[in-house]
Amino acid sequence: EYHEELRGLLFACAAHRPSIGYLQGMGFIAALFLLYMPPEEAFVCLANVLADHHFPDFLAVDVKRIDRYANAFERLMARHLPLLYRHLSGIGIDTRLYLVEWWVAVFGTVLPTDCVAVVWDLLLLEGVSAMAKVTLGILSVLSEELV
Repeated sequence: EYHEELRGLLFACAAHRPSIGYLQGMGFIAALFLLYMPPEEAFVCLANVLADHHFPDFLAVDVKRIDRYANAFERLMARHLPLLYRHLSGIGIDTRLYLVEWWVAVFGTVLPTDCVAVVWDLLLLEGVSAMAKVTLGILSVLSEELV
């Protein structure tokens, strides 16, 4: 039943916003919403998220858009986590290696579900700038292991 609800929600959102259609990360988001609310409410939430003119950029794996956000994130990382930034840059780790997966799935592939729900609270409260804040937070926690 859950898979049918998820499939129906994704089809409904793609039909509701044909200019966006289906984007790679929508499945993670729709699945999370369905864990916490009935399909009708999940549809409204997903439709509202997709109405944000920046948010679909994170779900669409578009190289130009990803580069723009990744470059901005690298500047933030260089300012807030300079040692980690220099270390990762020095060994050739491109931020896109983790940013794409983390952001397309809104951290659903790297954080437990209860943490992802908190990330969504922050995202809905602050907008897409929360994506960079959460990423910096994760990297800050991991920095001792990574450097």
